Amino acid sequence: MVPPPFFHTIVATIQIFAGTVNVMAASFILKMLIATLNVLLMLSTYLLARKFFGIGTAIASAAIDNKIFVIAEQTLHIYDIETDRWSYGADLPTYINGLAAIATSGVLAPKRLHVVGPDVHFVYNPETDEWTSATPIPNSRYQVELAVVNDEIYAIGGGNNQGEYGYQTLSTNEKYTPIGYIPEFPSWIILPLFLTVTLIGILVRKKLKKVEH
Repeated sequence: MVPPPFFHTIVATIQIFAGTVNVMAASFILKMLIATLNVLLMLSTYLLARKFFGIGTAIASAAIDNKIFVIAEQTLHIYDIETDRWSYGADLPTYINGLAAIATSGVLAPKRLHVVGPDVHFVYNPETDEWTSATPIPNSRYQVELAVVNDEIYAIGGGNNQGEYGYQTLSTNEKYTPIGYIPEFPSWIILPLFLTVTLIGILVRKKLKKVEH
């Protein structure tokens, strides 16, 4: 049975204090010991954060009206700005590592909370407290940045595990049009449409006058 790495560190430390190890070896061993302690410190900090705050790498937030929706792990926390109170929503259907969240305004698309991750896309309806599945982003990636313009969602950047060193940063930009989206009425068409309707009205009135006579 091979002893764990820290066993050698402990033995070497004892040898240092016993004076049986040269100075260069002692310096190397001390550096390894410090590195080991740093790793243990980071690990304990992460575990404490998970225990007391219930969060890890899966946390994101977005706002709809006067409420802030925070997804931590699979739990949905809802903060009401007007009442200064927290409440719970329906849990996210599955854990998503490296997720992102954004909300549509309800002007051109229904008010919804969109949560995106690698190969998954969930939509939360605040009125019914229900999650539904939607089309994932075509290029699956972690830690994507989301932006909404005219209630259309843009997924920008992020990365995947296909790089030379395990993580590859991407500059991809993809657009998602939500279900129920109503295209914005082009402003340039208002005047021609108005003139057309007015002209049709004039022609109809003239025709009705001829019929009356």
